Amino acid sequence: MTRYLSMSFYLRLFTLPEKKYEREPMTIKLFPQITILCVLLSACSCAEATIDPGFGSGSGSESESTPSFDDVVSSTKPTRPTDEIPSVPVEEICETNLNPYVGDFQVMNLDSLEELKPYTMITGDLIISSTRLNVIEDLELCKIEGSLRIVDNPNLVSISGFSRMTVVVGYVSIKGNPDLASLHGLENLESIGNDLFVDDNDSIQTVKGLESLRLVVGDLFIKNNENLYRIKETESLRMIGKGLFVLKNPMLSSLRGLFDLESIGGGVSVENNKILPFCHVNKFIETLIREVGDINVSTRNNGPAEVCN
Repeated sequence: MTRYLSMSFYLRLFTLPEKKYEREPMTIKLFPQITILCVLLSACSCAEATIDPGFGSGSGSESESTPSFDDVVSSTKPTRPTDEIPSVPVEEICETNLNPYVGDFQVMNLDSLEELKPYTMITGDLIISSTRLNVIEDLELCKIEGSLRIVDNPNLVSISGFSRMTVVVGYVSIKGNPDLASLHGLENLESIGNDLFVDDNDSIQTVKGLESLRLVVGDLFIKNNENLYRIKETESLRMIGKGLFVLKNPMLSSLRGLFDLESIGGGVSVENNKILPFCHVNKFIETLIREVGDINVSTRNNGPAEVCN
């Protein structure tokens, strides 16, 4: 039976249990006068009183609340050894030199790019669109609380300046950058709180730069990339909250990098990838269904079945 995991179920499923801290109780010796008071109030023993470190934090059952994005991120620990996945925790960077920009920031030219460089966090969106920039480098950003849009930059060849960034709470769109050679610069990006689009970037051959990505809360789109032949670098990815779409990548020959997915909340569409072998697509779908259960699948107009023989 075809089933979908709703995002509410997905979030509850991966909510971390409440942390419990074991602490030594603090013992305060009481003078005789206080001992008499304790007896009168029946609140403590006559010899000593024990103070519970958790006292005052509330008792009884608390109403359920929707887990934050950070809770979901924390619950998606990679299953492979940590030394295989480069990781720079947000806290270690942001808390050392916290310098947030409040609101949306739009980069239009070199001057505005220079203005961006001192900030470690943006509370809104970062928009880099329709510029003549060649390189984005030397940024201090480690977190974007809105979305990241790198769109329609005809001369852009590198986004290496994002190497400190680990979390984007909104969506990430890397689209329409014809000279962008790779996603190098995103190698510490671990979590995206909405959709990820890698779309219409004609020079990208691999998704090098996504080695640490393990959670996409929304949809994942990889489409219309003229020379993309490999997506192996997404092998750390474990969870997609909605759907997976691999569409119209004429040179793509393998889906290696997606075989380790453990959870997907929507359907899967692998279509119009001209040389992607039919049998390889089927093997990927079979592996995914074994891991996550029945899902909606569409696999049309990929490579011929003859190459499988």
